Amino acid sequence: MAVNFANPLYWIALYDSLTTGVGGNPIAPVTLPNELSYRFLRVTANAPNAKPTWRWGGYCILKVNESNPQVQVIRLFCPVNTPVILIVPDYLVSYRVSFEPPRWFDELDLKVDGYTGQ
Repeated sequence: MAVNFANPLYWIALYDSLTTGVGGNPIAPVTLPNELSYRFLRVTANAPNAKPTWRWGGYCILKVNESNPQVQVIRLFCPVNTPVILIVPDYLVSYRVSFEPPRWFDELDLKVDGYTGQ
């Protein structure tokens, strides 16, 4: 069966949270609390206060979920306020996801969805 990214029934919300910088400090990297095993992820880095010239929304990073979970497998550029599809390699049975926003963001509305594709 063909992959159908346009069908909203095939997506499940894995993470949806608004993070705000405190006292002018940059927003710290966000790490999703659970290990994942989806083949496709849809990542959206929304910045409610983004200027029209901003293009970069941050990096989505997949880390190996083994003895050293700091090993990065993929580092994906994410545009600001635009969803991007991340294709997870077949050799990753499970993995962790973290997200590094730009230092100038004062708010980050991060959404990560997993493709359940029927």
